[in-house]
This record gives sequence, structure tokens and C-alpha cells, in this order.
Amino acid sequence: KVWGAINGLAKSLGDPYTVFFPPEESRLFQSEIRGNFDGVGMEIGIKEDILTVVAPLKDTPAEKAGIKAGDQILKIDGVNSVGFAVEEAIRKIRGPRGTQVTLTIGRKDEAEPLEIPITRDTIVIPVLQTGTAVTAKGDKKPSEPSDVVNGVFVIRLFNFGEGSPLAFSKAMDRFRISGTNKLIIDLRGNPGGYLEAAVDIGSWFIPGGQPI
Repeated sequence: KVWGAINGLAKSLGDPYTVFFPPEESRLFQSEIRGNFDGVGMEIGIKEDILTVVAPLKDTPAEKAGIKAGDQILKIDGVNSVGFAVEEAIRKIRGPRGTQVTLTIGRKDEAEPLEIPITRDTIVIPVLQTGTAVTAKGDKKPSEPSDVVNGVFVIRLFNFGEGSPLAFSKAMDRFRISGTNKLIIDLRGNPGGYLEAAVDIGSWFIPGGQPI
């Protein structure tokens, strides 16, 4: 009753980013931010009152099964997910490694919902990647990955988790000795994470005392 009352107060704010986590939901959230859990590997949220995929995580069962950002989750194992809170949906989608969950997906370019079975696995959330594999003109296969692409140092930051600030600091050390002064930080598909991690990383580029 106490958890329900506090949750009701949080919802009354009308702010989609203010959420109360009872103990079980808090445990699930902490495991995701730590970067290791059993599930399918995707960030979900509520968009226009519909459970929606924010982004599948790189090299996870969700991505390999064809889940895309913007997909609407209409059913979970045949159960209508309309009205589900994000935390309730996460509990139903996650499960032991090797077991299967079937999602009924609504997709903008598809006339009919898609039934997508996904086999759960242990998800290790990637933090960042520097550079890309560069393909020379006429080559069928990419060369070895390089930090510097066409004269630009590229950092793909996948989330703002516990390990993100340290990984970003190491990437910036590599940028310093890369021989270029051009930098791109790619945040596409980054679902967020800890505010403190985002502030830490943003502070590399914003003068002290400035709001972030």
C-alpha cells in the first residue's frame, strides 16, 4: 500500500522522467545500469501511452531478432501490454538465459503486427567503441578497426552507465595521441543512464561553473 501511494504521487506529477522504483524494480534497474543481466537486450519506454522500444542494444538477442528503435510492443507472450508500466514489462520480458519470449510488435512500415520470438541470453551492455572499420574503395572486406576515420576521431557512446566515465576518459587519452584535433561523439541509440555519468562526460567540454 505504501509503495502504491508513493507511486501514485510520482505519477501525479505528469512527468514521464519521474518514476518511483519499489525494491524489486530498483533491483532490476540497478542490474541494468551495472551492465550485466539475463534478458533480450533492449531499452524500452512509454511513448504516447504505448510501450515502445527506445533502442536495441548492440549484438544482443533483440538486435539479432530484428527489433528496431520505435517498435511498439503490443503483446508479451500473447498478453496485451497496453497499460503496462515499463517496470512491469521489463519483469515479463526478462528471464533466465536460454528461455524464450515472444513479442508482438507494431511497426510503422508494416501493415500487420509482427510476431518476433527472442531467446534470452546474458546481456553485457557495451559502453563505448572508438572508430569504425574503414573500407577502402573497391575492397569487399573492411580493414582493421581504426580510431581515426577520414581524419576524425570517433567515439560511439552506448550508454551512461557506471563504467562510462572511466571508459570515456581512456578514449580521450587515445584521442590526445591520435594525431588529429577533430572529434565526433556519436550518441545515436544511447538510451541514457546515470545523470552523474552524463555530467562527468559532459564536463570534458563545458567550462566549470556552467549549467549542464
